[in-house]
Amino acid sequence: MDTETALIGLFMLLLVLIILAIISRYETAQIVSVKRKKKKPNKEARMHPRYKTSLRVKYNTPIEEGISWIKDVSLQGAQLFLNKGLDIGTSLDIEVKLPNDSSPILVTGDIVWIKENNAGFHFRGEKETEINRLVEYCKSREDAY
Repeated sequence: MDTETALIGLFMLLLVLIILAIISRYETAQIVSVKRKKKKPNKEARMHPRYKTSLRVKYNTPIEEGISWIKDVSLQGAQLFLNKGLDIGTSLDIEVKLPNDSSPILVTGDIVWIKENNAGFHFRGEKETEINRLVEYCKSREDAY
């Protein structure tokens, strides 16, 4: 074998190795990209489970009274359906009458978000016993989600 043929063979081998390295990097990048896309983003990191419900509530603000519905509840708050607009930051006193229970549940809190006719209501912690009564009632009738 002459020197020229050996150099051509070596050059061809080097070229094949470079092409394989480029293909390998491309395939690895594609796999990493697919893995990243498959991960579902964590929508929320809730500290407490929520329980679906449909409880009628009376609420009082510093300037008005109204009727609403609790759609779901947790130890931190509830989602309310509002038939009239309230603003974020509005303080509410809420009264919930549970079926077959003579004493209503009274809790206080603030509106922390609003989307269409739904509002997030964050409980203030001073009435833990009342909040626990409400959550336990809903928990006994619905699975957490």
